[in-house]
Amino acid sequence: MTASDQSFWKDCKRRELWYRIVLYGFVPLTFISGVVASRLVGSDALFFIAGILALLAAIVVIYQLVIFECPRCHRSFFLRSWWVFQPHKQECVHCGLQKWSDTDET
Repeated sequence: MTASDQSFWKDCKRRELWYRIVLYGFVPLTFISGVVASRLVGSDALFFIAGILALLAAIVVIYQLVIFECPRCHRSFFLRSWWVFQPHKQECVHCGLQKWSDTDET
């Protein structure tokens, strides 16, 4: 595997890690803490602020996965069309390149 392939996959791994942290950790934690804080304070403002922060974080990490380009075909690795986003695919949705493989493999 070449150095450029390794940098592509390292970037992909970093983006997927942030995706998992935000969607499976930050969003639920923010929602729960927003509900608790709003009950303690007696105002829903903290809940809405927490919800907006979680939504913005989710949008950013999803966008980062959407714009990740396949090292072989240079199209979006996870986005087949504007309505079909497959963040858990193990191969490119366009050319079929297996995740973590060399771009020269057939």
